Amino acid sequence: MDIVIIGAVTGVIAIVVSILTFEKQRPKINVKAVKCEHMFEESKTSKTIRFITHIQILNRGDRGTTVNKIKLEFVDNGKKYGLEQEIKGEQIVSKSMFGTKCVEYKNLWVNSLETRDIYPFFTEVYEGSQKENIECTLTVYHTLKTSKIKVVSKRVENQSLE
Repeated sequence: MDIVIIGAVTGVIAIVVSILTFEKQRPKINVKAVKCEHMFEESKTSKTIRFITHIQILNRGDRGTTVNKIKLEFVDNGKKYGLEQEIKGEQIVSKSMFGTKCVEYKNLWVNSLETRDIYPFFTEVYEGSQKENIECTLTVYHTLKTSKIKVVSKRVENQSLE
């Protein structure tokens, strides 16, 4: 009977130690929007809005993490817009056994205590009002969770799509 109790206590202690170790070592991401700008573009057939962003991702944790995608959300005239971009890291070019060129992308990896700069842009068909400032939410999806920040996008000069 004593062995069963000792085994149960040892098992519980091992689980608690594992959970605490995981919490200490998990990625701790800080996201900073360095720049967020938007422009309205018109062609003969459509109107679009384009967001140009510069985001810094700082991993303060003891483990690295993979950044999978970034989502930009905003509301205009009661309509919610959600624009997503998958984030890819370095490009790998190899040859197949048949001699054809194969291109693939690794996911963006952020090492422990490393800062990475990324420059996602988003484009969407848009019929809303052409505001000077748009309040947005940027969501960074990484290995174990998401990180959200609020940012105000500032309008820059229009460009034509002709």
